[in-house]
Amino acid sequence: MAKFSGWRSALAGEGEGVQLRWPDRTTLHEPELAIVIGRTCVGVNEARALSYVAGYTGGLDMTMKEEREFFCFCKSFDTYGVLGPCLVTTDEVPDPSKLVYRFLVNGQLRGERTFSDLTGNPARSW
Repeated sequence: MAKFSGWRSALAGEGEGVQLRWPDRTTLHEPELAIVIGRTCVGVNEARALSYVAGYTGGLDMTMKEEREFFCFCKSFDTYGVLGPCLVTTDEVPDPSKLVYRFLVNGQLRGERTFSDLTGNPARSW
């Protein structure tokens, strides 16, 4: 789980699709748990972190591999930060690390894991 570091124009809804800017270059894709913060928070410790969360949604983090030395740039193309399709509120998800995702590319399964398998946990990731 990582903080989104691209430009706001990179955000897209689930139904918009991804527009590859340079199809001849390698574009990496990684499923993420997107955490939607519900109120202002500064200096929050891990024990209280999840109390600031309004909900969760799926995220697709796209990165153009050849531009990794310009980390923010390589994630900032329009549609490279897909979110959705829905927001699940915290009362529906007592433990976000137990959420499971299935990741498909053009209908082919590319991965299936729980978020607890990833490095870190939702409360520690920010």
